[in-house]
Amino acid sequence: EDILLCMEDIAALEEMLKLEGALLASALLFAKMPEFGYLTACFLNVGAGIRASTTVLLPALTKAGKLKSALAVLDEEGIAVRGVLGEGTESEHSLYQISNAHSFGRTEEEVLCGVTQATLDLSNLELATRREAFTQNPQGERERFLSAARSLSQSESLSYGKAMQHLTTVMEGVSVGALTDGGVDLYELGLSLRPASLALRR
Repeated sequence: EDILLCMEDIAALEEMLKLEGALLASALLFAKMPEFGYLTACFLNVGAGIRASTTVLLPALTKAGKLKSALAVLDEEGIAVRGVLGEGTESEHSLYQISNAHSFGRTEEEVLCGVTQATLDLSNLELATRREAFTQNPQGERERFLSAARSLSQSESLSYGKAMQHLTTVMEGVSVGALTDGGVDLYELGLSLRPASLALRR
Protein backbone atom coordinates (compact mmCIF):
# COMPACT_ATOMS: atom_id res chain seq x y z
CA GLU A 1 0.00 0.00 0.00
CA ASP A 2 1.50 3.30 -1.07
CA ILE A 3 0.68 6.43 0.91
CA LEU A 4 0.99 9.99 -0.38
CA LEU A 5 0.60 12.93 1.99
CA CYS A 6 -0.79 16.21 0.72
CA MET A 7 -1.42 18.97 3.26
CA GLU A 8 -3.45 21.43 1.19
CA ASP A 9 -3.19 21.38 -2.60
CA ILE A 10 -5.65 18.89 -4.14
CA ALA A 11 -4.52 19.76 -7.69
CA ALA A 12 -0.94 18.92 -6.72
CA LEU A 13 -2.13 15.60 -5.30
CA GLU A 14 -3.86 14.73 -8.58
CA GLU A 15 -0.64 15.46 -10.49
CA MET A 16 1.37 13.32 -8.07
CA LEU A 17 -1.05 10.43 -8.54
CA LYS A 18 -0.77 10.62 -12.33
CA LEU A 19 3.03 10.76 -12.17
CA GLU A 20 3.31 7.93 -9.66
CA GLY A 21 0.86 5.80 -11.66
CA ALA A 22 2.87 6.28 -14.85
CA LEU A 23 6.16 5.44 -13.11
CA LEU A 24 4.78 2.30 -11.48
CA ALA A 25 3.07 1.15 -14.68
CA SER A 26 6.37 1.41 -16.55
CA ALA A 27 8.10 -0.94 -14.10
CA LEU A 28 5.37 -3.26 -12.77
CA LEU A 29 2.53 -5.42 -14.03
CA PHE A 30 -0.86 -4.83 -12.40
CA ALA A 31 -3.77 -7.27 -12.22
CA LYS A 32 -6.55 -5.49 -14.07
CA MET A 33 -9.79 -6.52 -15.79
CA PRO A 34 -11.80 -4.30 -18.15
CA GLU A 35 -15.08 -4.88 -16.32
CA PHE A 36 -13.73 -4.61 -12.74
CA GLY A 37 -10.68 -2.37 -12.93
CA TYR A 38 -7.65 -3.05 -10.74
CA LEU A 39 -7.78 -6.28 -8.71
CA THR A 40 -6.47 -5.77 -5.17
CA ALA A 41 -5.92 -7.85 -2.05
CA CYS A 42 -8.76 -5.96 -0.35
CA PHE A 43 -12.04 -6.20 -2.27
CA LEU A 44 -13.09 -2.74 -1.06
CA ASN A 45 -10.29 -1.25 -3.17
CA VAL A 46 -11.13 -3.14 -6.36
CA GLY A 47 -11.76 -0.77 -9.25
CA ALA A 48 -9.84 2.48 -9.23
CA GLY A 49 -7.61 0.95 -6.55
CA ILE A 50 -7.27 4.21 -4.68
CA ARG A 51 -7.98 5.31 -1.12
CA ALA A 52 -8.06 9.09 -0.72
CA SER A 53 -8.37 10.69 2.70
CA THR A 54 -8.33 14.05 4.42
CA THR A 55 -8.17 15.02 8.08
CA VAL A 56 -10.70 17.47 9.50
CA LEU A 57 -11.13 19.12 12.88
CA LEU A 58 -14.76 19.02 14.09
CA PRO A 59 -14.98 20.15 17.73
CA ALA A 60 -18.11 22.30 17.33
CA LEU A 61 -20.13 19.60 15.59
CA THR A 62 -19.03 17.11 18.24
CA LYS A 63 -20.02 19.38 21.16
CA ALA A 64 -23.33 20.37 19.55
CA GLY A 65 -24.32 16.74 18.99
CA LYS A 66 -24.72 17.30 15.24
CA LEU A 67 -21.92 15.06 14.05
CA LYS A 68 -23.84 11.77 14.02
CA SER A 69 -26.50 13.01 11.60
CA ALA A 70 -23.89 14.61 9.34
CA LEU A 71 -21.89 11.39 9.17
CA ALA A 72 -25.01 9.36 8.37
CA VAL A 73 -25.49 11.43 5.21
CA LEU A 74 -21.87 10.84 4.17
CA ASP A 75 -22.22 7.11 4.77
CA GLU A 76 -25.04 6.98 2.25
CA GLU A 77 -22.77 8.70 -0.27
CA GLY A 78 -20.01 6.10 0.12
CA ILE A 79 -17.81 8.19 2.39
CA ALA A 80 -16.20 6.64 5.48
CA VAL A 81 -15.36 8.63 8.61
CA ARG A 82 -12.82 7.16 11.02
CA GLY A 83 -10.48 8.18 13.78
CA VAL A 84 -7.49 10.22 12.68
CA LEU A 85 -5.22 7.16 12.63
CA GLY A 86 -7.49 5.27 10.24
CA GLU A 87 -9.67 2.20 10.31
CA GLY A 88 -10.55 0.86 13.74
CA THR A 89 -9.44 3.98 15.63
CA GLU A 90 -11.43 6.50 17.61
CA SER A 91 -11.44 10.26 17.11
CA GLU A 92 -8.51 12.00 18.75
CA HIS A 93 -9.16 15.57 19.94
CA SER A 94 -12.08 15.96 17.47
CA LEU A 95 -9.84 15.02 14.52
CA TYR A 96 -11.44 12.72 11.95
CA GLN A 97 -10.24 11.03 8.79
CA ILE A 98 -12.57 11.34 5.77
CA SER A 99 -12.08 8.78 2.98
CA ASN A 100 -13.86 6.85 0.24
CA ALA A 101 -15.45 3.65 1.52
CA HIS A 102 -14.80 1.84 -1.77
CA SER A 103 -13.50 2.49 -5.27
CA PHE A 104 -15.39 -0.07 -7.35
CA GLY A 105 -17.23 1.48 -10.29
CA ARG A 106 -15.48 4.84 -9.84
CA THR A 107 -12.60 6.55 -11.56
CA GLU A 108 -9.70 8.11 -9.66
CA GLU A 109 -11.13 11.55 -10.41
CA GLU A 110 -14.55 10.58 -9.01
CA VAL A 111 -12.98 9.22 -5.83
CA LEU A 112 -10.93 12.40 -5.29
CA CYS A 113 -13.88 14.67 -6.07
CA GLY A 114 -16.15 12.73 -3.69
CA VAL A 115 -13.72 12.95 -0.77
CA THR A 116 -12.95 16.61 -1.52
CA GLN A 117 -16.64 17.55 -1.61
CA ALA A 118 -17.38 15.65 1.61
CA THR A 119 -14.49 17.45 3.31
CA LEU A 120 -15.74 20.85 2.14
CA ASP A 121 -19.32 20.08 3.22
CA LEU A 122 -18.23 18.98 6.70
CA SER A 123 -15.86 21.94 7.06
CA ASN A 124 -18.58 24.41 6.10
CA LEU A 125 -21.03 22.81 8.55
CA GLU A 126 -18.40 22.89 11.28
CA LEU A 127 -17.68 26.59 10.67
CA ALA A 128 -21.38 27.45 10.67
CA THR A 129 -21.79 25.61 13.99
CA ARG A 130 -18.82 27.47 15.51
CA ARG A 131 -20.26 30.82 14.42
CA GLU A 132 -23.67 29.92 15.80
CA ALA A 133 -22.18 29.06 19.21
CA PHE A 134 -20.17 32.30 19.22
CA THR A 135 -23.23 34.39 18.27
CA GLN A 136 -25.31 32.83 21.04
CA ASN A 137 -22.70 33.34 23.76
CA PRO A 138 -19.95 35.71 22.59
CA GLN A 139 -18.62 36.59 26.05
CA GLY A 140 -18.43 33.00 27.25
CA GLU A 141 -16.89 31.74 24.03
CA ARG A 142 -14.33 34.57 23.90
CA GLU A 143 -13.24 33.79 27.46
CA ARG A 144 -12.92 30.10 26.55
CA PHE A 145 -10.71 30.97 23.58
CA LEU A 146 -8.55 33.39 25.59
CA SER A 147 -8.14 30.91 28.43
CA ALA A 148 -6.88 28.28 26.00
CA ALA A 149 -4.47 30.75 24.38
CA ARG A 150 -3.09 31.74 27.79
CA SER A 151 -2.59 28.11 28.76
CA LEU A 152 -0.68 27.40 25.55
CA SER A 153 1.55 30.46 25.76
CA GLN A 154 2.23 30.58 29.50
CA SER A 155 2.39 26.96 30.68
CA GLU A 156 5.84 25.52 31.30
CA SER A 157 4.67 21.94 30.83
CA LEU A 158 1.58 20.39 29.22
CA SER A 159 0.62 16.84 28.35
CA TYR A 160 0.00 16.12 24.68
CA GLY A 161 -3.72 15.73 25.36
CA LYS A 162 -4.02 19.07 27.15
CA ALA A 163 -1.91 20.88 24.56
CA MET A 164 -4.09 19.58 21.71
CA GLN A 165 -7.25 20.44 23.62
CA HIS A 166 -6.11 24.05 24.05
CA LEU A 167 -4.82 24.27 20.47
CA THR A 168 -8.15 23.03 19.10
CA THR A 169 -9.95 25.71 21.12
CA VAL A 170 -7.58 28.41 19.84
CA MET A 171 -8.24 27.25 16.26
CA GLU A 172 -11.95 27.65 16.90
CA GLY A 173 -11.36 31.18 18.16
CA VAL A 174 -9.30 32.13 15.12
CA SER A 175 -11.91 30.73 12.72
CA VAL A 176 -14.70 32.92 14.14
CA GLY A 177 -12.52 36.04 14.34
CA ALA A 178 -12.30 36.16 18.13
CA LEU A 179 -8.52 35.55 18.08
CA THR A 180 -5.66 36.04 15.64
CA ASP A 181 -3.05 33.38 14.93
CA GLY A 182 -0.18 35.84 15.47
CA GLY A 183 1.52 34.60 12.33
CA VAL A 184 1.79 31.06 13.70
CA ASP A 185 0.81 28.12 11.48
CA LEU A 186 -1.52 26.40 13.95
CA TYR A 187 -1.88 23.25 11.87
CA GLU A 188 1.88 22.86 11.65
CA LEU A 189 2.08 23.45 15.39
CA GLY A 190 -0.43 20.66 15.97
CA LEU A 191 1.70 18.25 13.94
CA SER A 192 4.84 19.27 15.79
CA LEU A 193 3.19 18.48 19.15
CA ARG A 194 2.70 14.80 18.33
CA PRO A 195 4.90 12.51 20.48
CA ALA A 196 6.70 11.13 17.38
CA SER A 197 7.54 14.65 16.20
CA LEU A 198 8.89 15.62 19.62
CA ALA A 199 10.98 12.44 19.76
CA LEU A 200 12.72 13.41 16.50
CA ARG A 201 13.86 16.66 18.09
CA ARG A 202 15.63 15.00 21.00
